[in-house]
Amino acid sequence: MFGAKIVNQLMNGADKALTKFAIDDIQKNTPRDTQSPENLNIELLNKFFSTYAEPADPTKGKVYVPWIAREYGAGRIRRLEDLGARIAPALEKFERFKRKKDFPQEAKDLMRLTAENLETIMANYEPEEEIDQRGQAQQVYMDETVRVIVPLDVQASCFYGQGTRWCTASTSSSNYYDHYARQGKLYILLPKQPQHDGEKYQLHFASGQFMDESDHPVDVSYIIGVRFPRLLPFFKEHDPEVAKMLEFANESDVAKIMSRLSDIISEAVWDELNDWEGSDDSWDDYRAEQAREKGYVDENDEVDWDQVYEDPELNDYTEYNYEAEKYSKTADKIGKMNLRQILDSDGYENWKSGHDDRAATLDDIPDIIAAELEDHEINGPAEFVNIAVIVTLDKETGEYSVRSDFDRWRQHCEYKRKGRRR
Repeated sequence: MFGAKIVNQLMNGADKALTKFAIDDIQKNTPRDTQSPENLNIELLNKFFSTYAEPADPTKGKVYVPWIAREYGAGRIRRLEDLGARIAPALEKFERFKRKKDFPQEAKDLMRLTAENLETIMANYEPEEEIDQRGQAQQVYMDETVRVIVPLDVQASCFYGQGTRWCTASTSSSNYYDHYARQGKLYILLPKQPQHDGEKYQLHFASGQFMDESDHPVDVSYIIGVRFPRLLPFFKEHDPEVAKMLEFANESDVAKIMSRLSDIISEAVWDELNDWEGSDDSWDDYRAEQAREKGYVDENDEVDWDQVYEDPELNDYTEYNYEAEKYSKTADKIGKMNLRQILDSDGYENWKSGHDDRAATLDDIPDIIAAELEDHEINGPAEFVNIAVIVTLDKETGEYSVRSDFDRWRQHCEYKRKGRRR
């Protein structure tokens, strides 16, 4: 019932990177003659239910799995990790308390609740005891507006994350502190003059996730550029991951990436226009007519195509086809965008609408440019850039490189062909 929506969330939502690893694993362990888009979707769904949805359901009959599937498919449960860290304990409480006399009558039917409704209601039942153990932590920054804490262990993460819905502060189920700490520092921001009760923020630059106390994504450029304006220079100096973020990136890094990306787009556009030209019979008719007017005929009064191919005026398809010219010029313009133009583009807005859980980094430039190309209906090159182009950082030199993964592209095309045959 919710299968297509779940697959869409897995492929395009916050778990996109995790899903790519799962797909690679499935493909490695599946005979090539049985690989197809439909079979891949089935395998992804099986993994979703067996590894994430069913373990989060506390009932013997797994009666809450359809609700979990609905909420994840609708994007109201944003990340798979939230199923174990937040949804599982909320469902355990729901199962224990729903038959109590004081339990809200309108909340007894789980299918009438969203994930956020459930967490809000269950927060009133058996509130977690205040945590006394502070664990190990560092106060890395403080001014008159905010304290910044880096927890060094799970206890500190739970202590400073009290009152939040962060999976790194969970005490009743799976805690993901170690998972994130291995990738990079977690920063907990404690406002000295909160603008609302319980105001806290957790920033994790390594994964591009920036959350408020309710575990809702926040605009990091607002948090460290407006809400606490002195934090930006601090983070730029103390966390190298900040330099990867598109909002704060070095323009020269963006220019280098775009220079290579522009070449890749040009090649993809050239290939597509060659296909257009080869299938456009009217183009050959036009050239034959022009050739006769120019006297390019042989002794049999047939068009001399050797002369045609040597005449530049008869070999520029974009001069003949306005749509091809517009297509080429638009793609060229997109390929030459600078950092500010990228941030102001519709492609960036489209990218953000599908990634509301994290900020864009330099690694995401191909996906953003692909979205911009697609917005202008330059679909072939957009698809190639989205699937095959990868930005990587050499940690030793600090240089970014851009490459095309043609194996991934061929695999993608093969899946598409198999899908069409069915």
